[in-house]
Amino acid sequence: MKLITINNLTVKYGKASFNTLSDFSLEIKKNEFIALIGENGSGKSTFLQTLNGLIPHMIRCYYSGKITVDDREVTKLDIAELSQTVGSVFQVPENQFITSSVYRELAFALENQQLDPLTIQEKVEEALKNDKIEGLKDRSPYTLSAGEQQLVILSAILLLKPKILCLDEPASMLDIKRKDLLLEKLVEYSKSGGTVILTTQEPSFYWDHLTRIIHLSNGAIKADLPISECKYGSLPTHFIPFEKALTDIIPENLHSIIEQLNAER
Repeated sequence: MKLITINNLTVKYGKASFNTLSDFSLEIKKNEFIALIGENGSGKSTFLQTLNGLIPHMIRCYYSGKITVDDREVTKLDIAELSQTVGSVFQVPENQFITSSVYRELAFALENQQLDPLTIQEKVEEALKNDKIEGLKDRSPYTLSAGEQQLVILSAILLLKPKILCLDEPASMLDIKRKDLLLEKLVEYSKSGGTVILTTQEPSFYWDHLTRIIHLSNGAIKADLPISECKYGSLPTHFIPFEKALTDIIPENLHSIIEQLNAER
């Protein structure tokens, strides 16, 4: 089932001499787990911003083409409407906070759904516990580390149960323990039927759960492959897990060949 359709999307900022995204077309199905890879400036973050409506609604730029999300055209929806379908975690999460405490941040997400206070309290306390951020609940989100801020924003978004989750380098500021927690939450969300689209310079961290990798270069799709076809030589070497690269390079029967040669000596 197609959840996102993009036709001939072009985005260009100000007086730049190049397009950040150029004649970009893509389809994304429900429940995919996608990693967007590419060097800095390849268009990854811009692509996510076209899905959540920041482009063209808030960020000024040249924009042409058509994007439909859940059978609705992005340009015909405001950001508030889109946020019910597309949840976003920015690379600089501090810009997303609107309240004075972590508890209030999670509660605010639910208040807009007109739930009764007791239900909101129960859901927030459950989220704080499950997401292992209970110790932060009375803290101002602006006093948290960038990694903690990302986890709080993710927790608030997951309370709303959007169909699509867009994350911009979500693991880049996390320590090992929190990276594992992030992955746990994303896998849980994916198993519940959600669609994950994230940018990363480290696809190997998500590899076992990915369904697809899209490699962007200079605003265009250089490769779009199901994870089963992502092998050594199909993507830049530094994006392939080391163990995977070795498996692709070395014949599967290498060990038997070595044993045979040793036996013949």
